[in-house]
Formats: sequence, C-alpha cells, structure tokens
Amino acid sequence: MPGTNLIGHVGNPPEPEKLKQKVFGMTTSTGKCLAVLLPKPFTAAKWATILKARVHPFLQRHFPNKRQYRVLLDGEA
Repeated sequence: MPGTNLIGHVGNPPEPEKLKQKVFGMTTSTGKCLAVLLPKPFTAAKWATILKARVHPFLQRHFPNKRQYRVLLDGEA
C-alpha cells in the first residue's frame, strides 16, 4: 500500500518515543509465559494492582496446588 510504513501509519511515522512501551513478562518453571503491558506512569500501587489482577490468577491457574508464590525480579536470586 503506497504511503504506509511497516507499522501501519499513513504519512509521517510517529516519534520513536511515542512507540515505546514497558512490558512485564514472566516465564514459569513449566514454560508458561505471561506478558502484561504496563501503564504510564508506572507506580508501586499500579504494580500491586497488576499482581493481584493478572499475575496471581495466572500462577493459580498453572500451579493449582501451591498456596504461596515467590516472584524473583531480573537480577535477583
């Protein structure tokens, strides 16, 4: 399609900083993956909401016999 670039915008593409998004992704020990688009601006309160709304149900679904979970962030051991 003439005039359309690879990301589907007609004419001038948007500024690169407008295209940047933050994503939280995790992979369980069983190989299941979860990716969540993070809101801007990102705060600790929003992180707690995402944990309750998205991460906790995901872990419950894939590990039904577990009662507690430990989420290690990148670089933690």
